Amino acid sequence: MLCAAITVVPAYGETRSAEEIAERTLRQAQAIAEMQLNSGQTKASRSSNTAVLTRAARSNTDEAKAQISHMLEHARNSSKEDIAEHNKAALDIDAEKLSAIRESLPRDVLTNAMQLYAKGQLGIVVSPDGNAIIALIRELTSIKDRQRNLALLRQYADAKRPEALNFFGYMYDVGLFVQHNARTAESFYRAAAASYAPAMYNLGISEFYGRLGNSRAGDMRRALAYFEQARTMASDSSGRICGWASFTNWRIGRIQASEQAASGCPSPLAALGAASSLKNHPERSISLYSGFFASGADDAFPALFEFAKAKAPNQAPEFYVINKYRWNLEKQSSGRLAEEISKLRGNTSKPEIQDHSAANSAKIRVAKLKQMRAANRMQFSTPVPYLPFRQADVEMFKHMIGQQSQ
Repeated sequence: MLCAAITVVPAYGETRSAEEIAERTLRQAQAIAEMQLNSGQTKASRSSNTAVLTRAARSNTDEAKAQISHMLEHARNSSKEDIAEHNKAALDIDAEKLSAIRESLPRDVLTNAMQLYAKGQLGIVVSPDGNAIIALIRELTSIKDRQRNLALLRQYADAKRPEALNFFGYMYDVGLFVQHNARTAESFYRAAAASYAPAMYNLGISEFYGRLGNSRAGDMRRALAYFEQARTMASDSSGRICGWASFTNWRIGRIQASEQAASGCPSPLAALGAASSLKNHPERSISLYSGFFASGADDAFPALFEFAKAKAPNQAPEFYVINKYRWNLEKQSSGRLAEEISKLRGNTSKPEIQDHSAANSAKIRVAKLKQMRAANRMQFSTPVPYLPFRQADVEMFKHMIGQQSQ
């Protein structure tokens, strides 16, 4: 935008003739014309504007200033009109491109999209083509028509549909049908993230683990900013977004924020915040802390011990040995565990019945935690192709990751 100011008032102490002032104004007018040329004005416009300004400058300086002001205003308005026309033309091109894609969609894709929509299995969509795009993504699990569907998804990505852009980010992030490329994955995620919560979520995951293309180490605070932004963009019934927000807040010591994010969140990742918020329900809190292990992370081990020490002291020795040995506790003999628990209780003699009972309880509890961890496939470290989806779909592409497109 042209916004140069024209000044013809001489500096203090200077005296100039009308001819000098006119010549100076002429030079400024020519500079403005040159700026117009650089801003995309045509050569003819430059010649016309310069001629008008030259005549004005040679007549008198007041008229020169008025003419220059008028021409600048005209240039500004013309620039706005040009930009508006350019944007409209770009939108028209996108509309034509999208119309062509829609017309080329095979009937089976449209039928599948309608069936998935009726079952509530399409996930978060923000564009008019979102349902068709998610349907195409889900059909990629079958080799039948895979090349056709990938080509359609690429067309949608080229047309800037966020659901497709996010999926291409996912493909390059995990190496699905393509070679893994962190920089390319990040560029696709960022292109979609302005309007699409799953892409914002995936940027958070990548930042948390240091998987972004900038080779920077994982940064939980940066990751949290993405998760919090994603929470404001869409409601995710799978709980991944609120779960990650709660979990990351917990990891960086923002316990109250973790509790707030956990409110109403169904994800195991939110269990730490949910358990912490229950101040006077020890058994319920212990159950929630235990449920966290379904996420695949181990943060609940020390949390359980600290909670028991404060709210359920009789159980604290049991959770002490659980935290100490963790997944290796089953390898320890019951007798040795009983002796350790007995000492923690302050006994100087042989372990009592309650110590043996606590030792056996600890071994049974860890065995159950292992089963819970293995049964729940919602491992916390993975990006997602879209959100939300059924638990059965969490690993829908796992067996294909690392394969090239066929």
